[in-house]
Amino acid sequence: MENQLVKIVNESGLEKSKAQVLLEKFTNYFEIASEWEQKAKILIVTKEDQITEMKMAREGRLFLKQKRVLVENTRKELKEQSLREGQTIDSIARILKNLIEPIEDHLEKQEKFIEIKEAEMKAERKEKRVKILTPLDFDFTYTDLLNMPDADFDTLVLRLENERDTKIAAEKKAEEDRIAKEKAEAEEKERMRKENERLTLEAEAREKAMAEERKKADREQAALKEQARKEAEAREKAENELRLKQEAEKKEAERISAEKKAVEIAKKKAENAPDKQKLIEFADNILWNTAIPIVKSDEAKQITEKAKQMFQDIVDFVKEETEKL
Repeated sequence: MENQLVKIVNESGLEKSKAQVLLEKFTNYFEIASEWEQKAKILIVTKEDQITEMKMAREGRLFLKQKRVLVENTRKELKEQSLREGQTIDSIARILKNLIEPIEDHLEKQEKFIEIKEAEMKAERKEKRVKILTPLDFDFTYTDLLNMPDADFDTLVLRLENERDTKIAAEKKAEEDRIAKEKAEAEEKERMRKENERLTLEAEAREKAMAEERKKADREQAALKEQARKEAEAREKAENELRLKQEAEKKEAERISAEKKAVEIAKKKAENAPDKQKLIEFADNILWNTAIPIVKSDEAKQITEKAKQMFQDIVDFVKEETEKL
């Protein structure tokens, strides 16, 4: 394991003094790990009574844990130092960069004076050309305005101005045509309004005359309806009077018939009075003079009860029929 540490440090490319610090800090831990690797191989517990081996395993584990924590703390300490060293290097480099870059930029401008001047002139020329073309509604996205010859640019401007003037003239003509069309439409609209107004007045006059005719016809129809109503009322009155007279005559005939029938019934009742009294006494004697035996069995009781009911039915029949005499 110690050789492994030496290999890692040698291959890292670190400065010799820094490599030596790492070897001094971690060599001892490699030795401890190697020693305990051998001890752990022979320390094997297979039974519950191996108390000594278990105790040795615990002591070894706690010892290694302590060393592992020390390794981690050493790692953090060394890394923190490296971080501070890196930050210091970055600060120094940044200061030097800020000092050197302005000088470098200045010298480059002096070196490329002609190129820069030409670029500025081209940029100024392009800006002027953009200002000229913008009012002409020209899309110069895919046009190399920077390197276009002056003759070509002048030709382009002339063509665009002609197109603009032609467009303006066409728009002016279209506007004049629109105004003329709107004027003609307004005049036609006014003529149609007056014509509609005349037709409306004529229609209103006709409607007024027709309304008068309808009113006259309605009055005549109302008079006919009124006459028909009065005639119907007269007929209804006569029919009601006739009906009332017939009903009165019918009621009088029914009254006379009822009086005659009542006299006949009274006469018949008088004639039948002795028989009626005899039948009532007969009916009463059926219940009073009939001795119903006292029995014990349920069957016999059912027979006596049924017989009582039959006697009662006979009595009720005799009395109901007697009332009709």
